[in-house]
Amino acid sequence: MKRMPKNRTINFGHYKETLPVDLGLPAVKRVFTNGQCHSLAFALNKLTKWPIVGFGSKRYDDGDIYNIKHLAVKTPNEKILDITGVSTIQKMTKNYGSYRGEVVFNDGEATFGNKGLDITHMIEEEYCAPDVRSALVFARLLLIKIGEVK
Repeated sequence: MKRMPKNRTINFGHYKETLPVDLGLPAVKRVFTNGQCHSLAFALNKLTKWPIVGFGSKRYDDGDIYNIKHLAVKTPNEKILDITGVSTIQKMTKNYGSYRGEVVFNDGEATFGNKGLDITHMIEEEYCAPDVRSALVFARLLLIKIGEVK
């Protein structure tokens, strides 16, 4: 079994934050619920092949485009997994808005079926492109914690 590093630096584009590799720390939860949820969702998807799902609301200027507030993965038993652990769709909608379903990525475009998806707020100035490499450490720990990896 690989030895887990003690710290991991997450790249936010305009700054970096070094975090202890500990799922229980508020700083770790803050990073992966406010700015890098997409990194963790991509990392979990890479390790498990579970679909990435989104939560958010319709944009006011275009009813066919959705603003996504949070990305996570959907487990085989229809639960949602993010840095806070396993949850239900209903609980997640209370924090992040409507369940929008599976996110499909094709050539850099993200969609829900034939509906557009605006994740620009996740990758522009405020946030940044996903740091999947750093998130993989936390994803592995999370999967161990929920019993998916021995």
